[in-house]
Amino acid sequence: MGFLNSGLSVVNGCNFHPKGHIHSSDAEGSKTRKGLWVDLNVGSENSHSVAVIGINPSTASEKASDNTLTKVSRTMHSLGFERLYMLNLFESRSVKQDEIDRNTVTDFCSDENAEILNNVDAIIIAWGINGYDLEKENALKILYKYSNKLFCISKNGKYPYHPRVWAYNDDYKIVKFLITTKWLNQIIY
Repeated sequence: MGFLNSGLSVVNGCNFHPKGHIHSSDAEGSKTRKGLWVDLNVGSENSHSVAVIGINPSTASEKASDNTLTKVSRTMHSLGFERLYMLNLFESRSVKQDEIDRNTVTDFCSDENAEILNNVDAIIIAWGINGYDLEKENALKILYKYSNKLFCISKNGKYPYHPRVWAYNDDYKIVKFLITTKWLNQIIY
């Protein structure tokens, strides 16, 4: 996948919509969501897949998308991925961040999540720049072993941006997610 340093202008003109292609392992109306996946190229063998890690699930379900999932799906579809796995720091479903149940931290070591992370071609960190530092540090301790396939969306050298602010232009680029010394101090003992 040759998407490194691609600008998000690749999405311009994309009319893909995930409705009808969304799958979830959680019951409809559940207060939590462990995982959700979208078939981006129906009929393909799903040989190129990506995991995107956000903050928490919002309103997207098998029946309907939300703004974040639609934006992520269009971007990943335009980049040539055939399946999108949407994971989050928290499993608590909420539209408002102050309503996230912080006791629902995602277990990235669970068998299901480990299988996804091991088998995808890329992992896009999309949990935003601010907040949840402890949870991000703990997640990066686990994600560190996937460093060779960690990416994010950057603008003017800042990252990782949350999909709600991604713009379909070349100011927003896909770059390697570098685990800086801030994180390394927490990971390497």
